[in-house]
Amino acid sequence: WCRLGEIVLSVKDGPHFSPPYEESGIPFVSARNISPGGIDFTTAKYISTDLHNELSKRCIPEKGDILYTKGGVTGVATVNNYDINFNVWVHVAVLKMASHIDAYFLRNALNSPHCYELSQQYTHGTGNRDLGLTRMILITIPLPPLAEQQRIVTKANELMVLCDELEAA
Repeated sequence: WCRLGEIVLSVKDGPHFSPPYEESGIPFVSARNISPGGIDFTTAKYISTDLHNELSKRCIPEKGDILYTKGGVTGVATVNNYDINFNVWVHVAVLKMASHIDAYFLRNALNSPHCYELSQQYTHGTGNRDLGLTRMILITIPLPPLAEQQRIVTKANELMVLCDELEAA
């Protein structure tokens, strides 16, 4: 077992203010756009390219990073599988992992009941719920070797296909 802060190279979030939105431009993702299965860009707002470039100096989501909700609905993780530029609001943390961490394993672990319950314990506030970065990194994660992480992800994917087939039947 380890703490999340011990296996990530960086944990950052987006701007702590509402930026001016545009009719089109660079997608600006909030917690409502995040689910374990991915990012819903269809409901994302947009910011200008200039603002995106400025905000990217603080935090830039890159392919393979984990996006983890930390405001409003907290404790939901997904892997950034997208080759497009986008930026995130304060309610989304961008986790950059060490090389011995499989992103899909970490996503599954963070979405597990154990980690979700911890995320809720570390979330403060009632109307404006927040899982602060300094509390987020305290979440404990089971950490097998990389090869075992990858086998676990493969097996979980196989089982999810069976679950989908059973649900369809």
